[in-house]
Amino acid sequence: MKEDLMEVVAILDMSGSMSSLAHDTIGGFNAYLSQLREQAKDIKITLIVFNTQSSVVWNHQNVKSSQNLGTNIYRPDGGTALYDALGTAINNMKSHIQELSEAHKPGKVSFFVTTDGEENSSSSYNISQVKQLITNATEDDKWEFMFAGANIDAHAAGQQLGFQAQNIANICNDGVGQSAVYAAMAAKQVCCDMEECCLQDIYDEKEEYCRQIGGNKDYNVQIDTQQVTKNIWQSVGAKLIMMIKQISVKLKSARCELDIQIFCQFHFFFVVNMNI
Repeated sequence: MKEDLMEVVAILDMSGSMSSLAHDTIGGFNAYLSQLREQAKDIKITLIVFNTQSSVVWNHQNVKSSQNLGTNIYRPDGGTALYDALGTAINNMKSHIQELSEAHKPGKVSFFVTTDGEENSSSSYNISQVKQLITNATEDDKWEFMFAGANIDAHAAGQQLGFQAQNIANICNDGVGQSAVYAAMAAKQVCCDMEECCLQDIYDEKEEYCRQIGGNKDYNVQIDTQQVTKNIWQSVGAKLIMMIKQISVKLKSARCELDIQIFCQFHFFFVVNMNI
């Protein structure tokens, strides 16, 4: 297995309702590609766009040599065949990896989907089939699946399809939302390997930043690796402190209270003084 190789599968909604956001989607996705190109690891990308049908645009391309997305490719029209896009993407990746020798298999496989509406056009796959594919790939193959949705309850829709809660985000259906979601996807893929790293939290942070700087005009939402890591440790530390306090209350132990003080001092030093 090549631990430094990551296979990314990007599945973009190209239905007619995305027409008003076509420019923002193209800009946000190209900024996402730029972020991946800056990474030291070897990244291959597969791009799938879907409307009434799904189409594979790029297949396992090295991200550093891949072209940018443009209006020649991304032309919103038609319905939303979400299930077909997901089912096809997963089965295609399974077939690809089965053909590789063990030494050439990727260390990480990461899928992400962005959509602004509910399924209405699939003919080859249904929701139960897609959920089974995602669940099996998540549990057996340890693949990562992320889901971002606008104009829908993304958390409900994503979990019905088998996406894990920490890998789902509700996003705003505007240009800022498009910029923020692609920045969040890149951050989650290249900076976060911990369960506590929640896509919704990362997206919310990126969206707030985009609005503070006046929108998404340059689509240049950088990944702040230090800040993402710091946020993760703050979240982990807060959860551990709460756990220790709960145990302390149950045991009524002075020793547990001392442990809390020691841990708080350690957490403050680790997060603040070491500036991670």
